[in-house]
Amino acid sequence: KILDEEDMKLLSIVGNVLSIVLSQERIKEKTLMAREYLKGIISTSKDPITIADTEGNIIDINPALEKVTGYNRKSLIKSPLIMLFPEQTRGIIADLRQAIIADGKLQEFDSHILDSTGTAIPVTVSSTILRKPDGNPLGTIGVYRERKEEKFLQEEIKKRTREFTFFYGLSRLLTQHMGIK
Repeated sequence: KILDEEDMKLLSIVGNVLSIVLSQERIKEKTLMAREYLKGIISTSKDPITIADTEGNIIDINPALEKVTGYNRKSLIKSPLIMLFPEQTRGIIADLRQAIIADGKLQEFDSHILDSTGTAIPVTVSSTILRKPDGNPLGTIGVYRERKEEKFLQEEIKKRTREFTFFYGLSRLLTQHMGIK
């Protein structure tokens, strides 16, 4: 039997539906590949990284953040991102996060993050918005590059202060012992 016009229309509709289904499968496949690619980049980055939802709660971190701060992943998931920052900067950080979500633009700024002992680590933060496929905000991603030279100088100052204090105390002891005024 030869296909009539109605059969051809039906075949055309079936072809279009198959095309749409195949396109959706390709999109899903590419999305999964992109997600795995992003997870690979984040997990192997030497810089600490956080991903937070639009409410400011941590939804993921990378191993570098664990290494630098001493926190473990489980203790940070669902915690407020703001807890990683010193108390005196939390208001500014919250405002910057909201600006990032509103503008959708990359923000880069110098700050400090706290390690698990409360020690402030100097960092340059680069943060941008993450979006859902529909364009709505999903959250933010923050990359924290340590400012090692500043950290080194702070450690040197502490070391030299301890040395100075030791030698100053020693010189006072010696002068007292020798009767020098």
